[in-house]
Amino acid sequence: MTTSNMSTDQIEKRLTSDYTTYSKEVQKIAKYLISNTVEIPLYSIRQIAKKAQVGPSTLVRLVNLLGFKRYVDFKNIYIEGAKKTVSNFTIRAQKIQQQKTDKSFQSFEKFALNTLDCVLNDEVYSKIYPLLDHILEANNIYILGMRGSFSLAFYLHFLLHMMLPNVKLIRDQEGMLSSEITHMDSKDLVIVFGISPLSQSSTSAINQIVKKDPKIVVFTDEIIANIVPNATQLVSLGSHSQTLIPSFIPFVAFSEMLVSKLITKGDKRILDYIKRTETELSEVGVFVKS
Repeated sequence: MTTSNMSTDQIEKRLTSDYTTYSKEVQKIAKYLISNTVEIPLYSIRQIAKKAQVGPSTLVRLVNLLGFKRYVDFKNIYIEGAKKTVSNFTIRAQKIQQQKTDKSFQSFEKFALNTLDCVLNDEVYSKIYPLLDHILEANNIYILGMRGSFSLAFYLHFLLHMMLPNVKLIRDQEGMLSSEITHMDSKDLVIVFGISPLSQSSTSAINQIVKKDPKIVVFTDEIIANIVPNATQLVSLGSHSQTLIPSFIPFVAFSEMLVSKLITKGDKRILDYIKRTETELSEVGVFVKS
């Protein structure tokens, strides 16, 4: 069998069966890959090596031992495997059940920290500044999140509408989805939460939105997911399977960081709008006095 015909399961069986034949450094990266396969399609060779605390050359040595001439060929196997995945709810639930009760909290603590690593890094920081420009320049900002992703869309809308008058949440209630999309044009910005598995309703909405030609920014857990062809910007926030569905932790953290940077970059108008919104909410008794 050639390496191009290998599956991710076959690679992982090789890593396990040949593990004792590897040098200590190669064992280190092999063990990391076996435990963190979801990261392989998402990160570069340097990022993976850094996470495993080995040099990139050690990772290259391992993929060569597996029969691959280049790391990119090895990575492509995992990218293609990820594209075929529809839903892993049952597998994730089984893994959670298999956790030992006395160690489950330690495991979740490690997982939560790993999800934040997907946000708190230079690669993600570099994507925030052009996104700020898109937000400030847009005539209207639409936020889309269907099914499980709706709560994330609602939260970002809740944060942004406190400081910007042109933020709209796409709700898809009472058959109003098409009506909301009808008003979009090329001067607008659409922020899409595209968490796997992507629902049919999300795909349908995105296809309609693309036809209106707005700028589209996608927040996703899979960098390999072609959610929006030729998206203006794609922000990958990692893929993790410690919970039943992909974790919301990195998406919430990114949303809060984005809003903080927007306040920093925004002019006095943003501060004035926040103050006016807060005053109006207080006057109608939305908040309870401490």
